[in-house]
Amino acid sequence: MNKIKDSKEKQKIFVSYAHADNQPFGINNTKWVSKLVDDIRKALKMETKDPVIVTDHMFNKSGLLDNRIKEAVEQSSLFIAIVSKAYIKSSFCTRERKIFEDKYKSEYDSRIIIVEKDEVADGNPFESHLRNIFWYTDSESQRSRTLCLMTNTQAEVEEYYMKINELKISISEELTDRIGLQVYA
Repeated sequence: MNKIKDSKEKQKIFVSYAHADNQPFGINNTKWVSKLVDDIRKALKMETKDPVIVTDHMFNKSGLLDNRIKEAVEQSSLFIAIVSKAYIKSSFCTRERKIFEDKYKSEYDSRIIIVEKDEVADGNPFESHLRNIFWYTDSESQRSRTLCLMTNTQAEVEEYYMKINELKISISEELTDRIGLQVYA
């Protein structure tokens, strides 16, 4: 297993999501984004020098929240967008993405990781990006469903954690290859 050597600064990863996607849902009332971020954090601890994962729910909601979010986005090396229909409609998510895009300009495409929570056919600004898909089409209803929310069948749970592992690999590769951290065996 590869580990990233200590660097002077911990790498920050900003997670952009629509709040509607983090409402309690499914048979366990799971907050999907919170669980995903927690699972990513746990997976990365085994692989990296414990990068800081930042979400807007970490901030006190009083005061100049927009400024603190802007600062957190600008200080981040990677940007994870949790894409859903709600994300596409959110002006806050669009603003976060634009701040990150403005900072990194030519490096933007190599510093963004897309997690598709829902199937988004129209208006997806990330069509050209490699996506980590966390939804599937239900064979009975022929509707798309987010992994690990409705039934929590063993197969669905296994698929979810396989996707978490793939996402961990994507993030680790971005932190090492694109950001320039040294890797050793």
